[in-house]
Amino acid sequence: MHPGFRFSFLFAAIALLFLLPDEAAAQDRRLVKADQAYELQQYSEALNFYRRAYNRVRRKDRAEGIRVIYRTAMCYHYLNDHRRAEAWFRRAVRMNYPDPQAVLYLAETLVHNEKHNEALAQFRRYSELAPDDWRGP
Repeated sequence: MHPGFRFSFLFAAIALLFLLPDEAAAQDRRLVKADQAYELQQYSEALNFYRRAYNRVRRKDRAEGIRVIYRTAMCYHYLNDHRRAEAWFRRAVRMNYPDPQAVLYLAETLVHNEKHNEALAQFRRYSELAPDDWRGP
């Protein structure tokens, strides 16, 4: 084997080791920025960060991926994009987001999208999950 090839291979391996942690740190920074923007009610900005972070987060940490799905749905909800909010709330509910309000928001979004029969089913489901909440049917 040529000595230059070994050096190139070694250099590439070391460079790869340094780049991998940076990618993970970049994901963490995106989530921190997304959460900060969300808390400041800058939902469009938060949405951009959540969308970029989602694919990597969902593979590494299921609970964090579900949280990002819910936050993405809430961003669309606050931006009055009910079609996209419905799709993301469906994902959150399907993946068993722990807060039953995800079901309530899905039901409300279905009403906005004029899917009244589905909305009624989700309102009933919410009233089973949160029987003391007056917002169920």
